[in-house]
Order: sequence, then C-alpha cells, then structure tokens
Amino acid sequence: MKKLCLILLAALLAGLTATAAPVAEAPVSLQGVVLEVDERGGYLIETAEYGEVQVLVHEETFMETDREIAVGDYLYVDYDGRMSRSLPPQITAAIIRMHCLTGAVMEADAAENTVLLQTDGFGEVLVHLPEEWAGQETDAEEMIVYFNGAITMSLPGQIAAGLAVPVYALQGVVAEIGDGSLILGEGKDAVQVNLSAELPKDLCIGDVVRVRYDGKMTRSLPPQITAMELIQISR
Repeated sequence: MKKLCLILLAALLAGLTATAAPVAEAPVSLQGVVLEVDERGGYLIETAEYGEVQVLVHEETFMETDREIAVGDYLYVDYDGRMSRSLPPQITAAIIRMHCLTGAVMEADAAENTVLLQTDGFGEVLVHLPEEWAGQETDAEEMIVYFNGAITMSLPGQIAAGLAVPVYALQGVVAEIGDGSLILGEGKDAVQVNLSAELPKDLCIGDVVRVRYDGKMTRSLPPQITAMELIQISR
C-alpha cells in the first residue's frame, strides 16, 4: 500500500511539472550617460546604481532612438537582469531608448523642480527635472532634456527627464584661431572656446560668432568653454 502511494505521488508530481506554465521574468531597466560608443554597436554608460556598465547589442535588440547615439547622450536600457562580474560589468540590451527634446526655457520653478519649454515638435512641454536639480535656479536660455519617450496627453504635455543639459549662448569677435579652439574677445574679456568639431573653413579673425555651450566655464586665464554648436554671425 505504501509503495502504491509513493508511485501515485511521483506520477502526480510529474504531471504537475509537465503542465506548469513557465514564469516569465520581468525585464530589468537601467539608465545612464554614454561615455563611449563601441565600433561593434555597444555602449559604455555611466549609471547611478552600478557605475560604468558595458551595454552589448545584438540582432534582436530593439532600438527606439531619435537619431544616432553619441557620447553624452542618455540611454534607457531594458535587459533580462543578467549582469557579468567583469570590469566593467556587461549586460545584453533587449531594448534601448533615447529620446531628447530641445526647447527655449519659458518658466523655471525651483520649488517644483520643473521647467516649461517651448519646443518645435511638441509645443509647450512641462519637464519634471531629475532629483539633482531640486531647489536649483537656472538662467539658461535653452535646455536639452532626455526622457524615455513617454509624454502625457495633458496641456501642456509632461515628461520626466533622466538628464537635463542647460544651454547658454556666448557671442563675440574671433581674436585668435588655434588647432581645435579659438579665442573670443581680448584682454580680461577673452574666452577660449574648445571645439569638438572642425572649424568652419571660411572662419577668419574678426568674424562674429555665437557659441552654444552647457554653462560650464573653467577658472583658468582665459576661461574656457566647450562649444556644443558654433554659428558664424557675420564677417
């Protein structure tokens, strides 16, 4: 009798094992700033949780991006939760999202940690800034904000930004042209502008240019900024 019960129990367990549905694992997400773009299509990003993480891309990775990803962009990555113990740790991306908006700053509310932007594609957008912006005032003329692509149907539309980059503008007369940089103004008003792209071929000393940058300026002499964009105003 005891042997018969054991046989029946074994059969019952086998049946349960055969018919039980597999439990699907929920995707895990992380986000961060792109530090390097791999030639094979991967990305090294700086995350808040794990520091530097190498994001691997394969044929089935779904790319949801506004444009080609570059250093300085902010990515949202979904993966299966597996992370290697290498340095840096590696994950394989199932989905990569990169959306950004650029707009003129119409209002800034430090207490609410929001800015209202006037954008070309979405009109007015209320941006909920990242936590590190809480309580900070901003006098930026423009702002670039990265988000996961979700925007509310309200008026104005609202998004939650993972990264916000303030954009300032500096206009002046070119006093010197160097290798990958130029000097605007002279004497105590001089500012060195470092460029990540090539100078306009027809740029000459005496030209007036407008430089868009992220507001960061060194305390060196002369102070230095890095141009996000250089616009030639006049010759």
